[in-house]
Amino acid sequence: MKQFFKFTFATVLGVFLAWIIFIFLLVGIASLMSGGDDTKTIAENSVLELDLSPQIFDKVNDDPFADFNPMKIDSEKPLELLCVLNNIEKAKDDPKIKGIAITSGIISAGSSHLTAIRNKLKEFKDSGKFIIAYSDIYTQKGYWLSSVADTVFLNPVGSLQFKGLAAEITFFKKFQDKYGVKFDVIRHGKYKSAVEPFIEDKMSEANRQQTSALIGSIWNTYLNDISESRGISIEKLNEFADMRDAELPIDAMTKRLIDRVSYENDFYNSINHAIGEPLNSKPELVSLKDYRKVKPTVKKEFSRDKIAIIYAEGNIIYSQAEAFGSDKVVKPQQMVKAIRELKNDKKVKGVVLRVNSGGGSALTSDLIWHELELLKEIKPYVVSFGNVAASGGYYIACGADKIYAQENTITGSIGVFGMLPNLEKAAENMGITSEVVSTNKQSFDFSLIKGASPEIKQLILRSIENTYKTFVTRVVNGRKMKFEDVDAIGQGRVWSGKDGIEIGLVDEIGGLEDAIAHVAEKAELENYRLVSYPKEEDKYKKLLESFSSEAKLYLIKEELGDDAYKLYSDYKSYINSEGIQARIPFNITIN
Repeated sequence: MKQFFKFTFATVLGVFLAWIIFIFLLVGIASLMSGGDDTKTIAENSVLELDLSPQIFDKVNDDPFADFNPMKIDSEKPLELLCVLNNIEKAKDDPKIKGIAITSGIISAGSSHLTAIRNKLKEFKDSGKFIIAYSDIYTQKGYWLSSVADTVFLNPVGSLQFKGLAAEITFFKKFQDKYGVKFDVIRHGKYKSAVEPFIEDKMSEANRQQTSALIGSIWNTYLNDISESRGISIEKLNEFADMRDAELPIDAMTKRLIDRVSYENDFYNSINHAIGEPLNSKPELVSLKDYRKVKPTVKKEFSRDKIAIIYAEGNIIYSQAEAFGSDKVVKPQQMVKAIRELKNDKKVKGVVLRVNSGGGSALTSDLIWHELELLKEIKPYVVSFGNVAASGGYYIACGADKIYAQENTITGSIGVFGMLPNLEKAAENMGITSEVVSTNKQSFDFSLIKGASPEIKQLILRSIENTYKTFVTRVVNGRKMKFEDVDAIGQGRVWSGKDGIEIGLVDEIGGLEDAIAHVAEKAELENYRLVSYPKEEDKYKKLLESFSSEAKLYLIKEELGDDAYKLYSDYKSYINSEGIQARIPFNITIN
């Protein structure tokens, strides 16, 4: 009977999953075959509603299966940064759009992405149009973004988080000691603390120093922006954060962090008053999803000339086996192919490399760097850093003509390391042993049970030292610096984009739009169109290949919860890493 129910359940589940795939295939085919006009029109006196609660990525696929979740039919589609920026710009010039309503106080996007959006909102506001914000709850990031508004509303029973930044790093050493699982770590760079969680049970002074400097720099960006928008001194803002006495709505209003403690209907009335519409009615709000289908009032002449944006977002891997679930990854074959295509495409007049990566495989990083060096000889090429462009992410970018970063971008981390998993003690506790037969003295590298010999560790160390020297040399040549200067600011240490300017790793504070404008100027283009690379993989093949992993990933997340899943994901990432790593020096949670 037990076997009967087991096979019956498996059959029902299989049929159910097959139907889901079939339905989504039909939806995808229908959406591709529909060639009708997808443009929209909006009414006079409209207001653009800016809901930034979905995830924000540098690049989002437009195909119907992008971010498909087989376990959640109503899964929310992420937002693309450039799409958000372009639509705010379009709204600024649209006479039908009178203002913007920010309706999301809980935001999970990276700080650099939000900086770009906040700066674009300031441009919108400077044009003479209004911005009004409302939320039941403001997280610290959400409030930082919303503080740009003319009027900030907060629900009477809501809350506003304002407490400063704290960084948490999780350590696994005691867990490893208890269960006999450990990693043999070989590294270069005193700040290369990506491996610290596996060899220590607390932060080193070097790691504490760099972490403190990093979050301090990011926090100062928040404070400067809020101080400018709200007219409150930085000293006062730090007092509020120290005491945490501005989180209740009435306290937040008394301290001038917000303007109104009201429910949503008062927020709508405020919008109606601003656009001259009757009170006690819902104003004409246009979602970002709908507004992107509205034709711009300022029409751009079609051009055959192109500026290409190459997106390097996620872990830099060497083999597809390193990708975990739906995490974004930078693949060597895909990137190299894209760069070569752009190099030979005469319609592409310039290239922007957009980096949002904490690094990964040193080998892949060098392969990408090499192709970009060949591209640079032919076409204008600049780099734009996103939330993070560190270690391997910095490696691939260091040879560019110019590097842009936001003040709160995480960058640097010039250093490398290697890790060998070792289960010798665990195996011994379980009574497991192994023997090796080889033809030569060093034929045997290492195994999970036996670990690595001192000779092999020395060999790996030599390889790591050579990779570090190569990394530094790439930076020396690309940034026109001295070896000893790069080595001094290297050693695996991370820096903010603001600090990166001072030490020579970054050229200018700015976002993706600034990088595109600079390339256009270098290429002497007044009119051009943007194209994105690498090209998307076949959507149907991708759907079928990822279906089982997406389902498994969803179940793991549901079972573990967000915090435990992060630990699991971090651990899997380290275990699956191949070869020498040029990776950001720690997995850090900034709250």
